[in-house]
Order: sequence, then C-alpha cells, then structure tokens
Amino acid sequence: MDHQWDFDEKEWFLLLYLAKSGAVAGIKTTTQEIADAMGSTQQTISRRLRSLIDEGYVSRSMEEKTPFLKITAQGIAHLKSICYMLNDIFEENTLETIFYGKVVTGMGEGAYYISLSQYYNAFKKFLGSEPFLGTLNIVLDSFCVDEYYFKLGTLKPEIIKGFETDNRTFGPVKCYYVYVCRDDDRSNCIKSLILDIRRTSHAKGTVEIVSDRDLRETLQIGDDSRLGIKFIENN
Repeated sequence: MDHQWDFDEKEWFLLLYLAKSGAVAGIKTTTQEIADAMGSTQQTISRRLRSLIDEGYVSRSMEEKTPFLKITAQGIAHLKSICYMLNDIFEENTLETIFYGKVVTGMGEGAYYISLSQYYNAFKKFLGSEPFLGTLNIVLDSFCVDEYYFKLGTLKPEIIKGFETDNRTFGPVKCYYVYVCRDDDRSNCIKSLILDIRRTSHAKGTVEIVSDRDLRETLQIGDDSRLGIKFIENN
C-alpha cells in the first residue's frame, strides 16, 4: 500500500535522531549538540529543526535557558508510519500491527442501539459479559486507514443478523475482536469489539468500539487521547 511521505528526508533523519535521543518524552539539548552528534553544522540543524517545529512535528520551549524539545503526537504518528512502510517492504511479521488514532465524541446513539435486545444479547455472548451501554469512537491516523480496512477484509467476523421491529429495520453488524490500550501504556489492554456497520453516519477511518467496560473511565481517557487497536486473530 502507499504511504504519504510529506516532508524532506533530511528532516526525517533529524526527527529519528531526536526520537532515539529521548525526545518522545522530551529532552534538553541545543542545536550545536545535535549538530556535533549528527556530523552536521549548527546552522543546518537549526534550519531543519525550525521546519519540524513549523510543521507541527516537534515542540520547543526553554528550561533553565536550555531548549527543551519534545516530539508531538503528529511527529510520533509520522515515526510510526515509517514502521508500516518498513513492514510493507520486508513483508515480515516481526512488527506487531497496531492501528493508532484519537478518541472523539460520537453522536450519543450507541447506548440506544446496544440496549436493543438483539444487539445486546449478541454482544453479551461475544464479550462473555454484559456490554457497557455506549460505544467509544476513534478516528484512525490517516496513514493507516487503508491498511486497517485491508486487515478487516482478511479476518472472519462475528455477525449479528439484521432484524425488524414494528416500525423500523436494523441492519447487520460485523464484529471483530480487538485489544484496546492507551498509546502511552500498553500494559493495560481491554478486550473489546470493533463494529463494522453497513449503515453508519461515521466517516471512513472512524472506528466504533463496544466493550464490557466504560473504556473512557477504565483507561482514564478523554477526547483527543491516543489509543492503539490490535486485532485478535485467533480468539
């Protein structure tokens, strides 16, 4: 699959150097120190760093008169996109495929649909316990959207058949088992279900998740929190 490469490759090497030096968490350093380590000039590093900052990949502040550099969520997303590129090139399964995105507020209709007995009983069966009355919505990082849908096509879903009530028809739902965890803490992953709904108002790249727990409360997350999703292929 194609991935977008939208910044200068020399800036990429600087971003990689910063990541390896600890800038995902944040580091205190100067452009001269970076230049010495990378075998470049202070002027060149300063120019490339300014580009990374202007493009939103790195933030810079001052701590005790020394620059403090930190890679932003956008910068981290680009670093992760390189992992996908390399995985595509070498076609190895040594890299765990995790799809990343940020939490957004949905339309507030999840609780209603889950409460319908046909859906509720199916979710209860798949999850092994009663589902939480509400869904969590995640907007995937743009670089992994196509790969996410390709992955869906390779998996066998649990299917909830469509049904009718006296005044309405409800469509079928495909369910896929996943683990959901915070991007910054993979030690606490929650087994959940991704819903692939034929009739949906969500834009492409928006993922709707059902769990037996309130994921916002359990994972201590809110809107714009970053999450990772890993498919469970042999449930």
